[in-house]
Amino acid sequence: MRYFHKVSAIGQGPIVEMIFMNFMLPNTLLYLVSHYPVNPASMSNHEQIVVAAALLCVLTISLVSSVAAKAKTPMHTSVLSGQQWVEELLDGYDGHFYDAFGMNKHIFHYLVEVLWQKAGLDDTKHVSLKEQLGIFLYTAVTGASNQKVQKCFQ
Repeated sequence: MRYFHKVSAIGQGPIVEMIFMNFMLPNTLLYLVSHYPVNPASMSNHEQIVVAAALLCVLTISLVSSVAAKAKTPMHTSVLSGQQWVEELLDGYDGHFYDAFGMNKHIFHYLVEVLWQKAGLDDTKHVSLKEQLGIFLYTAVTGASNQKVQKCFQ
């Protein structure tokens, strides 16, 4: 949405005029104002306040959404890569490893060897065989969503 237009000729009501004169309006709001004109002179002070409050809500939502769209933060910010996370679990407490992968560490090491020797699987350019197996087991054991798996194996 573009925010380039100001409405300048909208009537004489002090509150509505303040809203229209001091805020930049999105094109959709301009369309509504031009096709459904508001005449503040024919409105009571209470009606002007209601219209001003409604416009202020629309403007606030527009401003917040435009700022939020511009202020994106990186999604994958962990200092650990997926391989480092698997290695950390392999070097750490047995219970955490079992919770993540559903097997003991020695079984995991044995399974990596079997997949390498018997099935011919190997490391890829960016993902080790341990990490590949970790991704599969973590997803199968925890039932984690794709987004959750991405957070662990970034």
